[in-house]
Amino acid sequence: MATGLALVEAFNEWHWASNCFHDHVVRFALKHRDDLTSSPGGEHSHLAHQLHEQFKEQLEGFVQSFLEHHGTTMEAFEAALQDNKDTDDLCTRMSIEVVVDELFSLLEYDAFHRTMLQALAHESSAGEEPRAAEAREALQALVEADVPEARAVVQALSEQRHKSEELYADSPAERLQVELPHGVSPGEELSVQSPDGQTLRVVVPEGLAEGQVFEVEYMPLRAS
Repeated sequence: MATGLALVEAFNEWHWASNCFHDHVVRFALKHRDDLTSSPGGEHSHLAHQLHEQFKEQLEGFVQSFLEHHGTTMEAFEAALQDNKDTDDLCTRMSIEVVVDELFSLLEYDAFHRTMLQALAHESSAGEEPRAAEAREALQALVEADVPEARAVVQALSEQRHKSEELYADSPAERLQVELPHGVSPGEELSVQSPDGQTLRVVVPEGLAEGQVFEVEYMPLRAS
């Protein structure tokens, strides 16, 4: 049975290997895009709140399956996070912050709604076709339906693209070696961290096995 720091580290590894649930969030948003609408006056619809309850059940099911696999409980996991949130290990401390911010916040409706929109926005610009096209279409439909925050998310995405173009201007591409972690198969997406702090989403090449290394090309941030 995993406990304490070992449990936190195991969860962090599983969370990252699961691409921080990004793929699940995008699939959920695309499947229910027609339901993610707003009532007159810009209020969130009752159906949207029902969808949140459905998403919460799925998310809690994922976490519960992980905890059962490691022979522990949610109470023990929460205690482990609390006990290690101020650890001297910077990587572990930052990972705990990500888990708390990204995972547990999804249990709250406003964070869930915002994450759905941001996932569609990210997928529309960085995802693989044809899902990227589907995400762009869904996001535009939500904007036209005046779904709360949808227009702001699209505007933020446009500003981010403009800023990225400025940051990456005249910067030569660099390569990063990535070791395939446990639980991730060829063809799946993986989140990795570049030396300059960027989170890169990459597709694992075919023919690789756990522990093997492959290269990722990325554009480094230009020094200010």
